[in-house]
Amino acid sequence: MTLCQEFERFLKYKWKCSLNRKLIILFILPVFNQNPPQIRPFNQEEFMKTLEHAGPQLTSVLKGDWVGLYRHFIKSPNFDGWFRMRHQEMRKKLDILHFEVLCQADLLKWIREKSEVEIVDLVLKLREKLIKARVHQLPVREDLLEKLELYVETVISSLPDDLQVVLHRH
Repeated sequence: MTLCQEFERFLKYKWKCSLNRKLIILFILPVFNQNPPQIRPFNQEEFMKTLEHAGPQLTSVLKGDWVGLYRHFIKSPNFDGWFRMRHQEMRKKLDILHFEVLCQADLLKWIREKSEVEIVDLVLKLREKLIKARVHQLPVREDLLEKLELYVETVISSLPDDLQVVLHRH
């Protein structure tokens, strides 16, 4: 690899780190929620404002028009593909983290205060999450899958017999 190619790779790495950092902080996991948090849409102007205090110029010895470089990249066709890939990675990571949060949550305590309709809704959403993890092969540990399946069974057993029968059939 030539010196110019190495320098170009270094520059791309430095300024993409700022974009990655911004995308990562767009989400915060709640303590417990049936649905994973949503990723906020990318806002170019908001991102540009963060460059002053979180841009690559803070860690790079290279000087230059970093804001201009970012503006150019965001307007280029490469940005769309890069952004879509990062968005998919974040969505997958959020699904995995949400799955882990569900496995750590005290669901039995949560259902004490809920109506039967809300509990059935929770069971259906948890089952959907389990199917998604198995079919789409989310990289979730097998012990977490088993733990969530056990939670689902425990939650179902807390319901009246008629609902248990219906939920066990489906």
